[in-house]
This record gives sequence, structure tokens and C-alpha cells, in this order.
Amino acid sequence: MCPTICGIATSQVIDTINLFNEQPELGQFRFKATADWIDAGRSRITIHRKYGVAQGEDPCIKSFEFESEEPPILIGSQVSGTPHACPVELILSALASCLTMGVTYNAAVRKIRIDTLRIDVQGDIDFRGYLGIPVERMGYHHIQINCDIKSSATDEEIAELMEYVRKTSPVLDIIGNSLKEISFNISAHGDSGASP
Repeated sequence: MCPTICGIATSQVIDTINLFNEQPELGQFRFKATADWIDAGRSRITIHRKYGVAQGEDPCIKSFEFESEEPPILIGSQVSGTPHACPVELILSALASCLTMGVTYNAAVRKIRIDTLRIDVQGDIDFRGYLGIPVERMGYHHIQINCDIKSSATDEEIAELMEYVRKTSPVLDIIGNSLKEISFNISAHGDSGASP
């Protein structure tokens, strides 16, 4: 049985790194999210994962669903009685979870034991822009990340770990840097029986 640190089998992480170094095509992932509108500001999100796409192999595809909804002040219905995360909250939760995984996986590889970890991410946004009212920036204009780590590691070890996580977090990179390209394809379907 291979040793685990932070609940992670360290040898499996190292084996995966070696595998991706040997077969770079295995590191090419495609993630897809589909939103089907339900009502008002509520939608059903389906996540599709396609990964390990190597020549001559069938891709491994997984999918799962959850719901997203605007808060009531933004005309969200919240009909289920259980609040659902709105899109800008999903961005923050993606960043928090990505950083959490980055800390624990990289701590395990460095043989650093983490006793407790909490990453709090908060962002400031002016939602008037969403409603068509002119604002300086539509999205988050500031994001604050607070990490609370309990570990027997030294302050220097934690600082080195966190610097590495900052450099290698895909979600932090997406949020912190401009994408080279975002493309839109739009298919509009009107009522074929409508008069001109």
C-alpha cells in the first residue's frame, strides 16, 4: 500500500507527472459546461469531462449536473428553497477549490502534512453593469484570497509551497490573465411560422 499524505497517494501523483512527461497528449483535457435555462435566472448546468485523449484510444467522458441561479435581488426565483450559486459565485468557488487542491497535492509531493486548510476567496463586483448601467468594469475589480493553513511545516516551507501553487493554478491563471481567444458561435432559432 502506497503512503498517503493529506489523503493523497504521493506515488500516484509522481506517476501521473511522469506519465504526462512521457506522453504529453495525455495532458490535453477538454472541459465543457452546458447551461439549459429552466426559468427566470435559473439554469441546469451539465459538466462534461473528456480527458486522456491519446491516439487510437476512446476518450474517457464523464458528466454531472447541478443548478445555478441568480439571487432574488437580481430577479432570481430561488423556487426550490435551497439557494444555488450564481455564476460569479461559481468563479470564486472554482478558484477556492483549485487552490485547495493545489495546496494539498503539492504539499503531499513535498511530504508536508496539512492538518487543516481553509481558503477564503471574496470578490468585489459592481452589478450595475450587468443591468446595462455604465460602470468602469463589468467583472470583478478585486479578488482577495485568504489562506489559513495549520501544518507542522516551517513558515518558509509554506511560503515556497504557496508560491508554487500560485504559479501552477489553472483557475488563478484564467482569472488573472487575459485569454488569447474567446470565440462565440450563435445559433438563433425563430418561429418558422411567424409572419415577416
